[in-house]
Amino acid sequence: MKTSIKLILIILLCSSQNNSNKIDIPVQTAMKNKSINCTFKSTGKYKGKSILCTVVNLKNTTQEILIPNGTYFIAENNEEQNLITIEDKIVCLKANEKKIIPIDAYCTEINNKCPTLNSSFTLSKNPLRKWKEFIELKNKYSLPEANFQEVIWCISDQAAISNIVCQNNKNLTLFREKFAELYDFKNVWYDTPQQYTVNSERQINFETVKVEGDIKFKNTETGAVFQTIEDKNGKVLFKNESNIKMNIGNITYQFSISVSSWEKGDYFVKLYRNNKNIHSQEFHV
Repeated sequence: MKTSIKLILIILLCSSQNNSNKIDIPVQTAMKNKSINCTFKSTGKYKGKSILCTVVNLKNTTQEILIPNGTYFIAENNEEQNLITIEDKIVCLKANEKKIIPIDAYCTEINNKCPTLNSSFTLSKNPLRKWKEFIELKNKYSLPEANFQEVIWCISDQAAISNIVCQNNKNLTLFREKFAELYDFKNVWYDTPQQYTVNSERQINFETVKVEGDIKFKNTETGAVFQTIEDKNGKVLFKNESNIKMNIGNITYQFSISVSSWEKGDYFVKLYRNNKNIHSQEFHV
């Protein structure tokens, strides 16, 4: 009985040591060393599960292949979008095993066409700057997957930072502040949720559907206040006819307005007391 127990312990110990010594081999290294055969095909999407990877283990031993964050996929057609991974993916392969696995990858060229279904990709060096620092921020503030694409477009295409919708989420708000510092964006007080559609030419159309955020100011007097929305020339587009009574002190209230079909440009939320402008916050559509 004791001999059996000792034998089991030895086996478990050896198994534990073997597992701890396993090395995840980066996919590009494994391809270069010809220990795997690997192809990458488009699923027709520009984000999320946008790539199908067919991988074959060419060795007679088990391999663990790492597809690391920052893996950059070059489209075979240069009019189509290149894609990038944001999270690591490990593929476990038994000896001579073949697997077909989906890979989450995201568009890095918003003005290019979406990849054609079943078109091919090759791997290349990640051209996006400050990638390591971005991944550290992403992990520190637990960036949700729902924000991945907007964040990538901020890095790759200088998209508006307000497209990273925070909705007063503390972690997201802190992430956006640090992200703005890292990439030299001017952070803004509002979110601009987007609506994306893909047209018949496989181009992405995007439209700002809302502007929302907190209006903050120091109120120094009592008295009724009303709010307007004005363009950059001072033309009043909307006026809240209901006067709002506000206490003296620091005021914060939530602002939200639908802006679908608005012309692109600069606009202002303005507050008035006795027809005198007491506060203004700018936003861009």
